[in-house]
Amino acid sequence: MTIPAIKSTLSIQTVLAHYGLKAGAKGAMKCPFHDDKAASMKVYPDTNTAYCFARSCEVQSVDVIDFILYMEKCDKRTAIMKAKELCGGPIVKAAAGKPERYSWRCRQTAYASHVRSGR
Repeated sequence: MTIPAIKSTLSIQTVLAHYGLKAGAKGAMKCPFHDDKAASMKVYPDTNTAYCFARSCEVQSVDVIDFILYMEKCDKRTAIMKAKELCGGPIVKAAAGKPERYSWRCRQTAYASHVRSGR
């Protein structure tokens, strides 16, 4: 599974739910990356990204993989592997010349995302 495929398949809401977080109705939430007294982070479900508007926050703009990277305090490879796991379990690696196969949950998530976007 490629990084662009992960980013388009794994929703930011799924990642937030994994960490017990949830954005409000307008996408605002307290930023988990710094001591936040007010909701300074905005979640953008259409792009699967989030942005913290607090000047003191070192993170600011994140996609689903970066969100995992900062929450887990791990390297990029580990964050990508965790993203694959959140996408529905282990992904079957492609044999030479054969396309990768996505898990059923990844396909289901991608379809639901596609339907919600009205495409």
